[in-house]
Amino acid sequence: MAFTLTLLEKKVRQTRFEINSGNKDREYPLSYYENEISNFFTLLRYTKLDDGYMPIGLGKIQSNKITISKDSLSIVIEGPESILKILSESLKTPGSTFEIT
Repeated sequence: MAFTLTLLEKKVRQTRFEINSGNKDREYPLSYYENEISNFFTLLRYTKLDDGYMPIGLGKIQSNKITISKDSLSIVIEGPESILKILSESLKTPGSTFEIT
């Protein structure tokens, strides 16, 4: 079984997603985005870690750990491109201009 799962393992492109005062909606505080990010990964049933989130079960095969760095002015999220694109779309508001790098 372990050999089979090793063959299914897929290398995913790691990207970076940053929310700061320049690209977030001015109507919402940074704490709003922190809460929405937490809710997003909870709905996907990711396990919360000290510095981010980890997928459970078979999600580990196609997705790596999500790392989140926070300070008073920004939130930086690093992880699989596919997950961060979905997160970006779910956080998008008329006043925000998010980019995934």
